[in-house]
Amino acid sequence: MILISKAVSSACTAISRTDVVTGDGLTASRYNVDLNTVYSAANSQDGECIQSGTIIKDALDTTAFGVLLEGIAEGCKVTRTDNANLSIGNCTMAINGNFMQTATTTAATWGCTGCSAEATGTEYYVYAKSTSNDSTLTPLILTTAPGENGYDTSDNKVMGKFYNDKDNHIATYSVFQWVKNDILPNGWQPVGTPVRAYAVNSTVWTTLDISHWVGGKQTMVFLKVDMGGAMRIAFRPSNNTEDWMSADGSDISTAMINIQGNTGEVGSAWVQTGTNGKLEFLTSSAAVSFEIWLVGFQN
Repeated sequence: MILISKAVSSACTAISRTDVVTGDGLTASRYNVDLNTVYSAANSQDGECIQSGTIIKDALDTTAFGVLLEGIAEGCKVTRTDNANLSIGNCTMAINGNFMQTATTTAATWGCTGCSAEATGTEYYVYAKSTSNDSTLTPLILTTAPGENGYDTSDNKVMGKFYNDKDNHIATYSVFQWVKNDILPNGWQPVGTPVRAYAVNSTVWTTLDISHWVGGKQTMVFLKVDMGGAMRIAFRPSNNTEDWMSADGSDISTAMINIQGNTGEVGSAWVQTGTNGKLEFLTSSAAVSFEIWLVGFQN
């Protein structure tokens, strides 16, 4: 496939001939001038000057080629730089009938012209502004979701999305890319960090907010718990009212850990977060300390 980075209009020049008169022969000078004029014009003819009657130029401009100009040629990858900044890799994109190709990364952050205000616990979309063209990518950070064609109602082209957590930080593993016609997940994300430590446990369901890592969405997480002694601990999605821990610990599910031994033993559990990226946990004892680790999660 050939990608045209920029189209330049041509100046089309018409040619003319000299009328012959009675008595002119084939070797007449005026014939030679006209023939040279035709050869020169044909050799220098620009594609812009070809008439629609001889090639389907207009059809390419208005239909088939127009579809290509509205689509993404390669795409632009969005990554998290730190708590407040994003980076958009050098890329090629087609947007609103224009090709854009950048040679270096582009930074995106809060306070950009036309961007939505920063708010906690909010999902944002990263767009290429509708005026992006040639080698210039103008990023936008908006709360408005795109349509299935990748554009919002202002003709901005989406590149990805992220989650801004309760601390006004871009959640570490919450950046997703736009692919074809939807925001797609990035698969398994290893984390390997402690998310909460307790000297005294809770015997009532208590919120565990891990949206800083997983974003404000529902996902499967793999947890590890370092126990300070014999104890049971159960997990459930936030805002769930079911009791996921039985009274005697006889019904142990994948969302429940039962440590029978001594200090230093470790248990693990798979559990689904709520739609806000939060869990709840409950322990069987208020006298045993423990530490919860987020091993990883499935986007």
